[in-house]
Parts: sequence; structure tokens; C-alpha cells
Amino acid sequence: MSRAVGIDPKAHAALNRLRWLLRDETLDTPSALARIEARGLKVETVLDVGASDGSWSLKARPCWPQARYHLVEAFGHWREKLETLCGAEPQFSHVIAAAGAEEGEIWFTNDPGAPYGGAASSEPGKGSWSVPQVSLAGEVARLDLPGPYLIKLDTHGFERPILEGAASILDRTNLVVIETYVFHIHPDAMLFHEMCAYMAERGFRVIDMSEPLWREHDQALWQVDLFFVRADRPEFSHNSYS
Repeated sequence: MSRAVGIDPKAHAALNRLRWLLRDETLDTPSALARIEARGLKVETVLDVGASDGSWSLKARPCWPQARYHLVEAFGHWREKLETLCGAEPQFSHVIAAAGAEEGEIWFTNDPGAPYGGAASSEPGKGSWSVPQVSLAGEVARLDLPGPYLIKLDTHGFERPILEGAASILDRTNLVVIETYVFHIHPDAMLFHEMCAYMAERGFRVIDMSEPLWREHDQALWQVDLFFVRADRPEFSHNSYS
């Protein structure tokens, strides 16, 4: 990456990666999770949606080592790795399905050359195919997963239907981590401020953030993971800086 930047100082992909390698760890996911756990937030089940190979749940496990981890992933590309992970980890389970508002089927698209970038849609699109759909509340009931819950969404604009499918468990959810965007990456995607308002209506406020990403086009902020906790948490009763 250093060589790439030396050849082309505007090689934004290499610059972004290099900045992450050289930065301190304040803005990475494990640091944000550790700050939250240190204030006494309890989690008994992590619902990891858009789980890919399960690496996010492995980052969360040091904070809540006793918890169950249920990984939901629509892209069959990750099946073998998830089967291997869950076979080695008794507290881990997975389902190859998209999360949504209800049980059934949904359209999904992903480029095997970029396996972290898939997205579900209620309408078929170019190159899309049908995949099973589950609701988070349904998965909790099916597997008898205990609360309180941590819900993590890496779902590229399909958050609203997933949260609708989790409505009946939100009152037992202590933390929601959502990859949130500043631009319209999907016709139904909520922008940064819309996501904050949507979660506020459901009794949650932002307490932390991680993994900001600036786009190559003009280095504008592109996305960031927002960490929502319940609005009645004690942190929000203290309004001064020190």
C-alpha cells in the first residue's frame, strides 16, 4: 500500500487502508464494544446479521464470552466457513438466509468477487436470485435464544424490514450496531440522520461509533457503524463533559 501511494498519491483505496493500519485503535469495533461493556451493559445473545465469515462476532466475544452468537448470512459463499466456525464453537449457530420482516423468501444479489457487499431487496434486480428469509424474532423463538440481545446489522440499506422483524424483541435488546450511510446506496436505505430518528422512536440513542469510511470519489464520509443503546441508560443522565 505504501508503494501504491508512492506511485499515485491519489490512490484512495490504498490511502484508506494505510490510514487504518497506522491509526490508533479508538475507532475500531473492539474498542467501541469494550467501552460499552465496561459500563455494565449486559448481553446474553448476539444476533449478527450480515455475518459473512463470523469475524464480527469473534470480535464481540471477548466482551460477552458467556453469550450465544447466532449468525445470519444470506450469501451461500460463506456457508462452509460458517459451518466450520459453528462446528468449533458450541455457543455459535448460523442460518443461511436473509433477515427481514417475516419468514419467506427475498431477492438477494452479491458479486462473488466482492463477497462483503451483498444486499437484499423486495424486488428482483439484475443478477439477483431468491434466498430464504427469516425474522430475528422468529429465530429467537425457534432457537429459544435468551435476552438481553445485541443486534448487529451490516445489511447495506435493508435495515428497516429487519428491524420490523425484530420489533417484538426490541424491548429486550440492549445494544443495536448498524452500519449507517451518508448517501443513498439503496432506494430504501435510511441516511445517517434518518436512522438516528428511526431508532429514537424505538427508544434508542447513539452512544458510540466505529469504522468510519471515506469514499474514494471525494473523500466525503461514506459510512460509519453507529452503536445504539436504550435511551434510559444511565450515561444519558450525565450531560457534562467531565
